Order: sequence, then C-alpha cells, then structure tokens
Amino acid sequence: MTRKIFFLIALFILISSFALCEEKVKWINIHVVEQEEQVNVQLHLPLSIVDAAVKAIDTKEMHLGKVKLPMKETDVDFVSLFKEIKKAPDGDYVKVDSKEAYVIVAKKKGMIFINVDEKEGKKAKVEIKVPDAILDAITIDENNELDISNIFSVLQTYSAGDLVTVQADGTSVRIWIE
Repeated sequence: MTRKIFFLIALFILISSFALCEEKVKWINIHVVEQEEQVNVQLHLPLSIVDAAVKAIDTKEMHLGKVKLPMKETDVDFVSLFKEIKKAPDGDYVKVDSKEAYVIVAKKKGMIFINVDEKEGKKAKVEIKVPDAILDAITIDENNELDISNIFSVLQTYSAGDLVTVQADGTSVRIWIE
C-alpha cells in the first residue's frame, strides 16, 4: 500500500512538473471599430503565427522578418540610443503643450509611454506602451533593415496588457497581449 501511495505521489509530481513547464501561448489581439463605416475587426492570433507570417513575407520592403526603413543613410546608432534609454531613470522626458495637441513621452517601471491628446480636428487620443525589453530587441542592420521578428520574440515574454489604444471620431483601436 505504501508503494502505491509513493508511486501515485511521484506520478502526480511528474505530471505537475510537465504542466508547469508547458510554455504559455501568448496572443496578440487587435480590435478596430469604425462606427461610421460600421466595421468591427477583431484579430486574436498566437504571436508565433504572426512571427511566422512576418518571416514568410518576401517583398522589396520586407524579407525574412526584416523591414526596410525608408532612409537612404543614417548616422544614428539606434541600438546604443535604445540601450541608454533603457538604462535611464524613470521620468517625464518630453512634454509638448501646443494648441494642436498635448504630447508626453515618459518612462515608468520598465515601460515607455507615448501619449498624444489632440486638441483640434478629430481630437484623437493615442496611448502607446512599449516594454523597455523591446528596446533590446530593436536591431537595425547596415542595410537599414529593422528586424521585427526580434520584437515578436520579446513580446512572447511580455506579461499581458495593452500596447496601443486610439480613440478618434467614432474610431477605436486597441492592441494588446494576453
């Protein structure tokens, strides 16, 4: 009887360890509502499928998960710049208050926030949250190609939450990870 109990406990521990080791699938969600056109678009895809799709595209602008940036030449070392931003302390970095919009760029608790509140026109409200771990994933090679596949790899490790929200004149956009 003791052997059976020991065996069942060992089996339970083994099964539990496999369940704990199982990689949780991360999903990207995109929800767009356009009231005037009566359009409601909802995407709910595993990030692995999005990454595979990005790598499968082969055009002049995109190849193997890399996007050609529309720059002839650049003397900006984006990788070094992003590393410094990641190391920088929390705070409000940029604030612009004009008659057209209020814009703030800030860093708080491992996130970069970009918020735009348009004061005129469509009075759009845009909120972008970028986990600073993504800054490490941004690579731009000598051909000015941005490796977006790297970014999807980092998003696989990102905890759930909103990345982008937009509200403007009957249109709303929300992009989030779960």
